[in-house]
Amino acid sequence: MYENLIGQEEAVRILRSDLERSELPPSLLFAGPENAGKLTAALETARVLSCESGTAAWNCPCPACARHRLLSHPDLLLTGPRSFRAEIKAAGETLGRGPNRAARFLFYRAVRKLTRRFDPVLFEGEESRLSKATALIQSLEEIAEAAGPDAEDSGQSPGEVVQAAAKALPMADKLEALIPDTLPIFQVRAAERWARLAPYGRTKVAVIENADRMLDGARNALLKILEEPPATSRFILVSQRPAALIPTILSRVRTYSFRPRDAESSREILSKVFRAEPEEADRSLDEYLAARKPLPESATDEYAFRFLSAVCYQASRDGVFLPNPLLDLSGDAPDRSVQKALASIAAATKGFGGGDDSLSYVFPAFLRSLARLVRSKAAWADARTDAVLAGWAAAIRDAQIRYESYNLSPGPLAERLAEALADSLRRVG
Repeated sequence: MYENLIGQEEAVRILRSDLERSELPPSLLFAGPENAGKLTAALETARVLSCESGTAAWNCPCPACARHRLLSHPDLLLTGPRSFRAEIKAAGETLGRGPNRAARFLFYRAVRKLTRRFDPVLFEGEESRLSKATALIQSLEEIAEAAGPDAEDSGQSPGEVVQAAAKALPMADKLEALIPDTLPIFQVRAAERWARLAPYGRTKVAVIENADRMLDGARNALLKILEEPPATSRFILVSQRPAALIPTILSRVRTYSFRPRDAESSREILSKVFRAEPEEADRSLDEYLAARKPLPESATDEYAFRFLSAVCYQASRDGVFLPNPLLDLSGDAPDRSVQKALASIAAATKGFGGGDDSLSYVFPAFLRSLARLVRSKAAWADARTDAVLAGWAAAIRDAQIRYESYNLSPGPLAERLAEALADSLRRVG
């Protein structure tokens, strides 16, 4: 067990010990930096708990292990926001170096980590939300099947396999944009209902990535589950920021710490898993995957700041009164007009992704960054600021709905949003 988890010997040792002594707790927290293998460990734990042979080896031939390796076991629930582009792109490149079974498997799992976020179980009572993603899910699943390990003997040429995989990336970007930035309360409640039903096999496992990114309602709903966990279910929380979890949740989980990948582990993963070219295999794993993102991780946060600070600056120049927390924004504005801010962002992102499918995730990510920035101002808010922030939050939600439901162009939507934010300032000022 855990043969596929490279460079985390201490975490593996503790997990194995707890499993062998039947001391694994009902609720676990896998904490550590990005690309440390936390999700790999969570998925492997779910497989080990379901293994029917008792060996739990990675290549165990039992039906439960076979289904877990393909991320298709009904006793696995996978949810929570995350970025998928870099892993899918890197896995597609690995296929391009030769679509052997390992490369096919890597690509298939990379896609399934995304599509499993849209398990119908998670959308019980919210089917209209799922319907928006149905066509994309179906197309991605078809691509994954065509390039996956079960199609190894299909007679496709290597070129055909790589060509099929290349179609996945823009679809994955669009599908990822439909995943909420914070885990919604309806999905936490759906996970609870699912967890309380009898398992298909031995044990149910719900994996929640970025569990620190929850609003109060979802946190309280999760806490209710962790206080009285079902005997046949496990919950594995995954987080890069465990300190952001509320103390009452932390007190109900056992934490397993994952360390950053060292240079040796990175080289092993890049050479064995991704079969990277020699000149790239000497990079860190973080650098290798970051290079597969068209924009730096912090880019949309920077765009959100430029945009919102320009709105505040322009409003202050027009004589609108700004509460102190928002006055600070206007004073730090790198762009002295909304139009300049929009033009610079559009130039860097090909019109917020409207002109390039590979950047289609930018506008939803920009809206999520904007929402986080707005929420951060609530800590210093007075009644007047609260009124502005409420108006801004409503305007951002409206832009998101118009983009997702009506497929409107992101450029005009950003302009409309800027005017809505300014209107909120004028009404209060």
